[in-house]
Amino acid sequence: MNSRLLDVKGLTVQFHTPDGPVEVVSSVDFHVNKGETVGLVGESGCGKSVSSMAIMGLIPSPPAKQIGGEIWFQEKNLLAQSPDYLRSIRGNSMSMIFQDPMSSLDPAFTVGSQIDEAMQFHQKIAANEAKERSIELLRRVGISNPELRYHEYPHQLSGGMRQRVMIAMALACNPQLIIADEPTTALDVTVQAQILDLLNDLRQTFGSAIIMITHDMGVVAETCDRVMVMYAGQIVEEAPTEVLFDQTAHPYTEGLLRSIPKISGKKVKLYSIPGSVPLQRDMPKGCRFHPRCSYATSLCQEKEPPIQELAPGHRVKCWHSDQVIAKQGGV
Repeated sequence: MNSRLLDVKGLTVQFHTPDGPVEVVSSVDFHVNKGETVGLVGESGCGKSVSSMAIMGLIPSPPAKQIGGEIWFQEKNLLAQSPDYLRSIRGNSMSMIFQDPMSSLDPAFTVGSQIDEAMQFHQKIAANEAKERSIELLRRVGISNPELRYHEYPHQLSGGMRQRVMIAMALACNPQLIIADEPTTALDVTVQAQILDLLNDLRQTFGSAIIMITHDMGVVAETCDRVMVMYAGQIVEEAPTEVLFDQTAHPYTEGLLRSIPKISGKKVKLYSIPGSVPLQRDMPKGCRFHPRCSYATSLCQEKEPPIQELAPGHRVKCWHSDQVIAKQGGV
């Protein structure tokens, strides 16, 4: 039995700019199995959100254009489907928890009516039934007094409560796939932990698969079964979470892990990866990470490394992955 729920093959996305077309996602391949949580990590600007918006069919065109690849979901290539078909599954079979709940919720409508809308549109249920289910969803995501909150507007709720409303909206039609785009951004640490626990509990309850988009490796360690690391529009490493932390094989992943603050041991200056992500219109030749990499050689500057499989489920795009693993004592 095929356990794959989502299969992305060679996804490539361009944006048209005054200076010409710019490729922001380049030949991205990954899959998500039924019922698992997969992390998609990397610095801001690496292509995480654009990839997720492409899956949802939400990239504005123009200026964006998907120039290559396939996105298979429910045995259909979404890039070959009509806008009507995409609307029929968006918010129904797949849904998204957006990064900023204040700008994603409509300030002119109550939170209850916004949850109702998805169920009435996709499942054609009566208004009173939609209301009952919305109140129950608000209760399940941990909002106290949901009968009252149902009638309130987004500005009357705290940031954490608005994020819980977004999760309730995403769960309204029991989707098979949930894309959570930085679901804990701008929330305090206590609320962050509550939201992550909530997502994990709901995954167990509903059996939905989750793509967790984040730049926080701590979130990845706590919530994800597998991890995909993106850099400059490419996936540079993919592995089960424990393997990624124990046998990191890409210098960029190594840098992300070194950047995590430690609460024990000798006090040292917090590490940061030197340099910055290159502009999409000015990508370096060869490996895109080589200007920031301590392992880089002339080969890295001249030739782009292929994706190689180090072990089942562990893939890396690096000429010197053996040195990275050896430095950690992994071989």
